[in-house]
Amino acid sequence: MEPDDDVNWSLSAEEIELICARNVMATAAEFIFLKDLHSRFIHASQGVSAVHHRTPEEMIGLTDFDLFAPEIAEHWFAEEQAIIASGHGFVHREERERWPDRPDTWVTTTKLPLRRSDGTIIGTFGISRDITARVLAEETRRAGQEQLAAAHDALRQVESRLRAVLDTTPDRITQFDRQLRCEYLNPAAEEALNTSSAAARGRTLGELSSMDQSTIDLWEANLQRVITTGTETEFEFSIGSGDATRWFHARVSPEIGADQQTVGVLTVSRDFTALKQAERKLAHQALHDSLTGLANRALLMDRVTRSLLRIERQAHPVAVLFIDVDHFKAVNDTHGHDIGDEVLRELARRISASVRGIDLACRYGGEEFVVVMP
Repeated sequence: MEPDDDVNWSLSAEEIELICARNVMATAAEFIFLKDLHSRFIHASQGVSAVHHRTPEEMIGLTDFDLFAPEIAEHWFAEEQAIIASGHGFVHREERERWPDRPDTWVTTTKLPLRRSDGTIIGTFGISRDITARVLAEETRRAGQEQLAAAHDALRQVESRLRAVLDTTPDRITQFDRQLRCEYLNPAAEEALNTSSAAARGRTLGELSSMDQSTIDLWEANLQRVITTGTETEFEFSIGSGDATRWFHARVSPEIGADQQTVGVLTVSRDFTALKQAERKLAHQALHDSLTGLANRALLMDRVTRSLLRIERQAHPVAVLFIDVDHFKAVNDTHGHDIGDEVLRELARRISASVRGIDLACRYGGEEFVVVMP
């Protein structure tokens, strides 16, 4: 557009500066303010005025004491007076603004001495930019990082404790994939199988263990059942024979993947041989005489009852011998009960040696013995 020849476009430098200042004050995103020597507002941008819910004209003559909490206003007043006195300000300093009626905000502020053209200080000049969104985002990120670090630390502690449990427990812990190949052995399992976890990886139980085939079949059947059903199971198995037999209780649990499918199994085997032996000992004590080791009256009555029932079905006779030791009281009275007990034990050994394997020798009570002979 061609300029209007009737308009005088010749402006002085002062007028240009004034026009620029007014436009900046009216449109700038920053908060711009001018204060006199007493820290009273002599000019405020539209942004500053809007923050305080006032017009630029209403801001004239106010101080920070009219706008902020006393402790904040006192701090800023002292700061501005120091700038006026020293002639030195600061640039881009982050500050937190506290408001009585709204959440806190954060700004970066530049405050410098306000000078005339001859350099005389007539007040202060300030520019602030709101950085609340950035600060809150950083705080959120920092809080997230702290939470993540705390979660990682907690995870490391749990992992450390779990590792301590895996390394020190006497239970044998193993991990198998869906093809029943070993993926992990804890130290107790390594010792039992005489191999390392690394060497065992990818091998089946049959390739790792010297257990008999029936026990391996039992294991693999239970592992496959858990993989197929996704439900936990338990079973017992033994290793060895005779007095060297060791008993174990095994728990097999499914390992569930992200797609909620069974990706493998985790097994925990616990040696309960001592418990098994204790149970057998208790069972033996319940049916046997503690002094002689022969069957007691309870086992005798059970055997006689079974024999009578068998007679009814198959007409097989059974002989029952009652053995009584004469004058046994004289042994106790003359030589003492310890000798009497040894006599009873010797009698039990002789009776046991005199009967067949299918016969039952029993101490009926005191010095009375019974033998049931099918």
